[in-house]
This record gives sequence, C-alpha cells and structure tokens, in this order.
Amino acid sequence: MNYTVRAAARATGVSEGRLRTWERRYGIPRPARSTTGRRLYDDEDIALIRRLVALTEAGVSAAEAAEAVLAESRSGVIPSEPASPAPVVEDDPAVGLLVAAAHALDEVAVSEALAAAVARHAWPEVFDRVLFPVLRRTGDAWERGELLPAHEHFLSELLRREAFAEIARTPLVASGPVVVLACPPAERHDLGLLGLWLALRRLGMHVVYLGTDVPRDALLATIEQLRPAAVVLVAVAFTSRAELGITARAVATSRHSPRVYLGGSALDAPEGVSELMGVRLPPSIGQAAAVVAGGPARA
Repeated sequence: MNYTVRAAARATGVSEGRLRTWERRYGIPRPARSTTGRRLYDDEDIALIRRLVALTEAGVSAAEAAEAVLAESRSGVIPSEPASPAPVVEDDPAVGLLVAAAHALDEVAVSEALAAAVARHAWPEVFDRVLFPVLRRTGDAWERGELLPAHEHFLSELLRREAFAEIARTPLVASGPVVVLACPPAERHDLGLLGLWLALRRLGMHVVYLGTDVPRDALLATIEQLRPAAVVLVAVAFTSRAELGITARAVATSRHSPRVYLGGSALDAPEGVSELMGVRLPPSIGQAAAVVAGGPARA
C-alpha cells in the first residue's frame, strides 16, 4: 500500500514537516517518488517511522534511534511491538526503610523491606522503583556525612545478592542470538547491568554476563568467540566515561561489529556523549531491555 506524506503523517502521528526533516537528516524514511515527484511511503516505511517514534519516546536521541532503526532495517528485523515510555512514579516506601536499614547495618530489615517491595512490584520494576532510588539516597547521605562508605557497601552488596538470587530463579535461555553484558575497565558498579540481565532473560534472550571491570582484550576475545548480536556496556562513575568510549569504539569496529548499547550515569559526564559509538539506552530497566530485545537478531 502506498501513502502520501499526509497519509503517512496520519498513520504514524508524526507531522509532515518532521517526516521530511528525518528523511533529510537521517535518511529515514526513504520514500519512493511518483512521476510528479510526490513522496510515496509504503508499509515498510510506516513500520520504520513507528519504530523510530518508539525509540525516541523511550529516551533515545533521534540520531541514535535512526541509526538503530536503519541497522534493524538492514537486518530485516523491525519489531512490531515497540517499547513505550514508562510513567513517572514516586519512590516506593521501601526506599526509606532500606536507607534506615543501611544506617543500622541491619540485614534482617533490608531483607524484609525488599521482600515487601517485591510483593508490590514485578522484579524489573523493583530496580527502577526501589534499588536505584536507594543507591541515589545513600550516595547523597554519604556526601552529607550521614553515612559511612561501609554503610553504602553493606547495602549495595545485599541488593546485589538479592538480584543474583532472582536471576538464578529465572529460567536460563541458552539458544538464539547472544547479548553480552559488561562493564568497561575500572567500572565496578553493576546493579543496573544485573537488572538488565534479569529483564532480558525474562524476555527470552540469550544473555552472557561478564560483570564488572572487564578488560578490553577479554571482551573482544569473547566477541570473537560468541559473535553476539549485541553488546551492552554500562558505566556509572564519571571517571569511567573515557574507558566506556574507548571500549564502545573497539567493540563497534571489531570484526563481527555487533550492535553496541550504552547505559549508566557516566553518559551524563560533563565531557558529553556525542562521540560515543552506540545507542544510548533509556534509564528504565524495562525500557532498556525492550530496546535491546527489539534490536537486530543474528543467527
């Protein structure tokens, strides 16, 4: 079926002007032309536009989203159910309880507060509603001198232990396209990476988790061995941003050139992220997993 630019705008919810801008800036969509020069969009163009809209609404920049959609188009895989942005919600009541438990170094209180949160939310949502806010609050409290580093480490290790336990309870997927998860050299914060591991496994993805502080040569050797469809790199510390950029470029330009996805607060370092090679993931675990799972598959 062919669509005029006006019909394509109605079908996708994107204005005619923006469709022309995306075509000019990013080469997407690329409609055919009638004998009189009018743009004619087909069903594939409409699917590409809708996918681009879904990624930008999930927090991916237009340029990065266009790159991802073009790669998906070349692979022949355009997800039919795009990710939608999660609503903005307040922190769960467990957040305050967990901060207090950290201050008291009370493992029982940590376990009880987390169990109550899990009873209210699905596990991937627990990361967004509870675990990430807890770490932000404990970090702020440490900077104010209200908590010691020992308190923060005590809590983060207990949360990591619970995350690993939930991952172990989730059915293992050992077939299909591989997604490799890793932190670049010198990055030792992996709670977000664990959340993504859990969410991707629940989506039926074959995930290989390498963990924190992965040497670049070891990561490249893993890519050579597994030929993954995608590699996700997550860095939290601003000081890890340089290594994140170097590692992302090395992965993207490696012989098998998997898709590269980037996550973590290091992306917000003052140096900026424009030169980083890879698709920036939205901060929500569920949205990030949907973006990765919707990327190109490779046998």
